[in-house]
Amino acid sequence: MQYIYTIFYIGLRQIKRDGMLLLLAPLPLLLGTFNKYILPIANDFIIDKINIDLAPYFAISDIILIMLAPLFTVMISVFLMLDERDEGTSLYYSVTPAAGYYYLIARLLLPMVAAWLMTVIVALFFSHQMMSLSSALLLSLLAVLQGLIMALFVLSYADNKVEGLALFKVVNITLFAFLPAWFLAAPIKYVFAVFPSFWLGELFKYRDAWWLNGVLGLVCCIFWSIVFFRKLLSKY
Repeated sequence: MQYIYTIFYIGLRQIKRDGMLLLLAPLPLLLGTFNKYILPIANDFIIDKINIDLAPYFAISDIILIMLAPLFTVMISVFLMLDERDEGTSLYYSVTPAAGYYYLIARLLLPMVAAWLMTVIVALFFSHQMMSLSSALLLSLLAVLQGLIMALFVLSYADNKVEGLALFKVVNITLFAFLPAWFLAAPIKYVFAVFPSFWLGELFKYRDAWWLNGVLGLVCCIFWSIVFFRKLLSKY
């Protein structure tokens, strides 16, 4: 455990020295403020000007908010690890007792726990739909696991920050897989069931099948996490 906390603390110090990574930290709260308070004001303005009410689609903005909230922590962790790969620091860790699992726990698992707590707060206090604590915990867990999968994918195939940024842009497309859950009928929509974001859309859309969709979403996330974790572990 000492190795894990040491690596984690070193990472925090590196983030403090990198202004760009540090700016990502408060963005979930800023996005939550926009979603909760600014969006309704904008909607009132739109109603007044062109008589179109966007309130029925606020649930979609809630989904987007919950998906994006942990992604900023994911980006911090990924770019920190890619920085260490560029600078050769990760090679140093690879020849110490902190290699492998210890390093990945410190750089990915602990930040994901923090991201989960942040996402729960965002879901409870900045979404338009009233939700219970259990709902917020489940939705946030799926969102964090989705972010973890994206991190594992990028780290598995990117060798530097430039490649990492390019892969992030590509993998972000999968976030839109929640839309078929809202706008397509079965069985066509289930073509997108391989993406974790699809199950977030199902959870928001169909409250009567909450736990079933939650379990299926977790199975989907765990499957992809195992696939890409095995790929990534070969690098560390």
